[in-house]
Amino acid sequence: MGRSESFQMDEMGAHARLYEKIAHSPAWLALSFSARALYMQLRVKLKQTNNGNIDATLSTLRHAGFKSSSTVAKVLRELEVVGLIAKTRQGGIAAGGRLCNLYRFTDKPVFEHPKQDVRASKATHEWRAWTGLREAEAAIRTAHASAKLPEAEKNRRKGQRSNRISSKTEALPADLSSKSGPSERPTLRKVKLASVA
Repeated sequence: MGRSESFQMDEMGAHARLYEKIAHSPAWLALSFSARALYMQLRVKLKQTNNGNIDATLSTLRHAGFKSSSTVAKVLRELEVVGLIAKTRQGGIAAGGRLCNLYRFTDKPVFEHPKQDVRASKATHEWRAWTGLREAEAAIRTAHASAKLPEAEKNRRKGQRSNRISSKTEALPADLSSKSGPSERPTLRKVKLASVA
């Protein structure tokens, strides 16, 4: 009996397998439900030879209910911290904004993908390193905290915002003069209106 006779395509299409060892591990139990959902969506993309060449862009995940790039970044951070996935290629701003990040599942080997600059490697199983749930949860909290902007940076950015709702544009009188002489057209300037309580 040849392969063509014994192999049958699943009528439901691709599927994702969650192994019992992973599902009962502290790494998995520490994840948020969004991170678990993303893991399963990425796992559906996993085929026989594409581990390490798996993208997690917002455009490819919208159909699964992910609507915010910040949510995708947050749950990817969780999956990386606990060691269920690892980045194989840095994309985004670091790559000139033209390439996306690529990921691998740490429980599967990676085959070489020269076009994407992904090297072959064996399964590394970083998720097994967690001995307790509290350790994994603390690592996730620490990663999220370090990814947030420092408080001084947040305050600086808040000060830069302009309140366009309460401003009005009006013409200045034509008799204003400068070193180069009077302007032919009146100059426009923004004037803040006093808020009425």
